[in-house]
Amino acid sequence: MKSNNNTQYLYNTITRISELVDLDDKGSSEHFVGLVEEVGEIAQDLQIENGFSCKGHKKPGDGVLIESLDAAICALCVYFSHGGTMEDLPFVMDKKLDKWEDLLKGI
Repeated sequence: MKSNNNTQYLYNTITRISELVDLDDKGSSEHFVGLVEEVGEIAQDLQIENGFSCKGHKKPGDGVLIESLDAAICALCVYFSHGGTMEDLPFVMDKKLDKWEDLLKGI
C-alpha cells in the first residue's frame, strides 16, 4: 500500500465487513449466492463494455469497478460467515498470494 492511511482504511473496512456478517443471519451459502450474482453482474458489464451485449439499461462506465467491489465484499462475507477470522486473514491471504505469485513466475 502507498500509505498507512490506505492500510488502516482497508483494515477498518474488512473489520466492518466482519462485524456486519456477525449481525447478519445469513450463512455462508447465502453469501455465496450473493457473490455469484455479483460475478454475473461483472460479466454482464464486461460484455457491455466490450460491445458484445446491449442487454439491460446499463451503459459502459464504472460498472465493472463497482461490481468488483461488491463481489469482494460478498467474498469476504463468505469467508467470515464460514468461520474465517480477522486474526487468520493475513496468514490465509499471504498463503494464497504467494501461491498466485509462484504461478505467475512459473515456479
